[in-house]
Amino acid sequence: EFIQKILLQLRTFANVDASRIVIIGSSNGAALINRLLIELNGALFQSAIKLAGQLNTNQYNNDQFWYDPTGGNAYDTPIQPAQRRRILSIVGTNDGAVPYQGGTGVIGYQFIDAQESLYLLAKQMGFTGPQLTENQGIQIDDQVYQYSYLNGNVVIVKLEGANHSLQPFVNHFQDGRVKNVLKTFLNHP
Repeated sequence: EFIQKILLQLRTFANVDASRIVIIGSSNGAALINRLLIELNGALFQSAIKLAGQLNTNQYNNDQFWYDPTGGNAYDTPIQPAQRRRILSIVGTNDGAVPYQGGTGVIGYQFIDAQESLYLLAKQMGFTGPQLTENQGIQIDDQVYQYSYLNGNVVIVKLEGANHSLQPFVNHFQDGRVKNVLKTFLNHP
């Protein structure tokens, strides 16, 4: 509700293009982005960038997305998330907090495999084909592999050897490899 109010307020400013609102989050912020992708109205934001964070099994299980309408963490109510959003997920293969291949992570959450997590979101955004396999990634830079759905509108970028802070890719906003990924996604029509 708090984020919804912020987004509604931003839309009232003359210097904000309400049709191009992008939200970004890292780690726990990426977990919040997942929640916003599932729970918020599609008109509030159009693009999301997640750094080190995929869906957990509370948010998606039994072929269904779930949420808690009270704003808590019960995840006891099925929901149909908004469609047609653009999503970029950047993940490291050596992430101990949110394991790339899924499994138990921080605070005991069970995370879905990073590739499957983005595929589930791609399907929600309208993709109808099969999930890309691990060997279908396109190497776009040294240790950087991209998997793309819906003509580049839903993308996962795998950083080989990176941890939860996306290290050793130095500062992920200054490292040219990640910076180029962000620029490409943000400049894509």
